[in-house]
Amino acid sequence: MRDITVPITLVTGFLESGKTTAIMQIMEQGFGDFKGGTLLIDVEEKGEVTYDQELLRRRNVIYVEADDPGLLRADYFQSLADAYAPEQVFIEYNGTFKVNYLERLTLPKGWGIVRQMTILDGSVFHIYRKHQKEQFRDMAVGADLVLFNRCAPDLDQLKIFAMDVREVNKTAQVVFEDREGKIITCI
Repeated sequence: MRDITVPITLVTGFLESGKTTAIMQIMEQGFGDFKGGTLLIDVEEKGEVTYDQELLRRRNVIYVEADDPGLLRADYFQSLADAYAPEQVFIEYNGTFKVNYLERLTLPKGWGIVRQMTILDGSVFHIYRKHQKEQFRDMAVGADLVLFNRCAPDLDQLKIFAMDVREVNKTAQVVFEDREGKIITCI
């Protein structure tokens, strides 16, 4: 296993699930090993929430849009490494793209995915679990954290959502937040 000197945090989720908001909260409040010198790559995601440019500037975050997922090749990541020499990388990744594609790429020397967060909108997850099971499985199987936001405090429904995660990933931390962003429960 190679030594990782540039940790990558991969944030996955369906469109409008709250990925951008979660990343901004991490950058605002801090998160474990979060530090400056960050490269944030937004992969073809045009959601309603946009990044606060003042927050990015204040936290020394370089923002790059990858408007075409076809850009995500070894040479593209190497060009980013050469241009910005980041200390860490966040990738906001659309849930319709396969996560294992990124995991198979040859990344620049020292770069490696160290954590994966999957953000899901609990108010509409019942639709996703019925119609987009494979996309959900792809995002959840390697996640360290699965965050359901915008949840109603219906513990029976939340247990079903947790069981869906446990079917594909026994070790992920599962967190449920209400519509105001307060934690309901963690499993």
